[in-house]
Amino acid sequence: MKILLHAGALGILLLLSSVTQSTNDISRSALPAQSNLQHCGSARLKVLFWEVYKSHLFTPANTCTEAARPLYLEIEYLREIEGSALVEQTGKEWREQGLESPEQARWLGQLGTLWPDVTPGDRIGLYLDRRGEATFYFNDKPLGRISEPAFGRDFVGIWLAENTTRPALRRQLLGLP
Repeated sequence: MKILLHAGALGILLLLSSVTQSTNDISRSALPAQSNLQHCGSARLKVLFWEVYKSHLFTPANTCTEAARPLYLEIEYLREIEGSALVEQTGKEWREQGLESPEQARWLGQLGTLWPDVTPGDRIGLYLDRRGEATFYFNDKPLGRISEPAFGRDFVGIWLAENTTRPALRRQLLGLP
């Protein structure tokens, strides 16, 4: 059954969402070979009774923090979602965290040209290098790069910042109790 979550519906559903831990199913990933990153934590986003995605965070050994660099965050989608809805939800998350700035409109435009629609099993990964520059992957293939460290910080902050809208997911990704 094909279900497309539009940004408005996704936003409403996310307000009612719950997060469940997923530690036994670390996905294949596009971790750069030179990164030497280790699995930090995993989480699963569930909205009402629909599972939306599984997420996995990889950081240098013993550095499971939001500020760790390099890091790799991978989202494996469990539903069909339009790329435009993903972009719109990104902007909504930033607004809810109080992170509105002129650069974000440009960044959202860049994401709109990078991100495809996703289907179950598709994976979008983000590698932040030591400088905080972001490279996106889709099913292990490079999608594109946003070289501004402020983008990388704000983007991973959706999941990892202390003021995230999903604190349970943050705790699980960072391996916290």
